[in-house]
Amino acid sequence: MAARKPRAAPADPDLFATDAGVSSGIRVGIGGWVFAPWRDNFYPQGLVQRLELDYASRHLTAIEINGTYYGTQQPATYARWRDATPQGFVFSAKAPKRITQSRRLAGTRAQVEDFIGGIAELDDKLGPLVWQFESGRTLDGEDFARFLELLPKKAGKRALRHVLDVRDPAFVTPQLLDLARGHGMGTVFSESDDYPSFADITGDFVYARLMASRSSEPNGYPDAELDAWARRAHAWHAGEDPAELPHVGPTPAPRQPREVFVFFISAAKERNPAAAMALLQRLQRHAFFLQLPMQRAARHVEQCGDGIRRGRFGRAQAQQFAHALAQFQRVGIGCRLDADVGGRQAVADRMAQAKGGFVR
Repeated sequence: MAARKPRAAPADPDLFATDAGVSSGIRVGIGGWVFAPWRDNFYPQGLVQRLELDYASRHLTAIEINGTYYGTQQPATYARWRDATPQGFVFSAKAPKRITQSRRLAGTRAQVEDFIGGIAELDDKLGPLVWQFESGRTLDGEDFARFLELLPKKAGKRALRHVLDVRDPAFVTPQLLDLARGHGMGTVFSESDDYPSFADITGDFVYARLMASRSSEPNGYPDAELDAWARRAHAWHAGEDPAELPHVGPTPAPRQPREVFVFFISAAKERNPAAAMALLQRLQRHAFFLQLPMQRAARHVEQCGDGIRRGRFGRAQAQQFAHALAQFQRVGIGCRLDADVGGRQAVADRMAQAKGGFVR
C-alpha cells in the first residue's frame, strides 16, 4: 500500500482575523496580492500562495487587480476571489489593454461586454473599473467620447463605477474633466512624476494611486507624508477638494461626501503593504477621535430613553435629542439608535410632536 502524503497543517486562524477595519467610506490597498518579496515582509513565513489573498484581504480593505489588464479571467475565478475575502472588502480592476489600446475605441463594445459580464461575478465586492490609456498614444477626442458612451452604468442591478487613467498629457484638459463629469466617471489621481498628476474630482468617488514609496522607508513613506495622506483622504471623504494638490480645471468640485479609494502602486513595491497598513492605522485613529462626540451624544439620547419608552417627552428631552442628533450628523456618522430608546421611528415621531409644540 502506498504511503499517504502527510496532510498540510491547518492555517493558524489568528492569521486571518479581520483587523484592517473599514474606515467609513475610505478604502486603502495595494496592486495585486502575488509578489515574491511580500513573502519576506508581509505574508507570514510558510503561508501557501493560495491563501495569500485570504490574508491580504484581512489586513487591507481593497486590492486593485492588475492581472485583468493582461487578460480576463473566467467567471468562476472571480467568484472564488469574491468568496475568499471578508465582508466589506472591495476589488477594483484594470480593464484589459486589448480594449484600451484598440485602434478604434468606439468599436470595442463586444470586448467591453465580455469583460464586465465576467467580472460582475465579484458582486458586492466589485469596486471601480480602471480604464488606463497609456502614454505614447494620441487619443482622438471624438472616438474617446463615443467609447465612454459604451461603458454601461449597471451590470444587472448593480451600479458600476468607472475611473479614467489618461496618461497622454496633451489629452488632460478641462474638456476631459467635463467629459468625465458628464458621464459621472472618476479620473485617477497619480502621485507620480512619470504620468499626468491631477486631483480634479469628476465623480462621486475619489481614486488615488500613490506611486512614490521608497525602499529606504520601512513604511514606504515618512510619517509626515502618511499623516498628510490621511488628512487628504478624510478631506476627500468629507467632500473637500484639497487645494495643495495639482489641478487642471479652475473650478473645484461641489462639496459632497465621497467614497475614497487609495492604492499604493509600483515604485518600491515591496514596501507598499506596509504603507497601506500604516495609512489604515492613521485613518482608524482619526475615526476613533471622531466617535468621541458621538459617544457623548449617545449618552444624551440614552438619558431620554426611559421617557420615550413611557410616553413622556418634554421640551427638555426634545432639546437634548436635537443636540444629540446635531452631534451625530456633524461627525458624519448618522444617528443609530438601539431598542432601548425606542428605535428610529419612535424618536422621529416624538421629535415631530415636540416640534409641533407637544409637551407632556
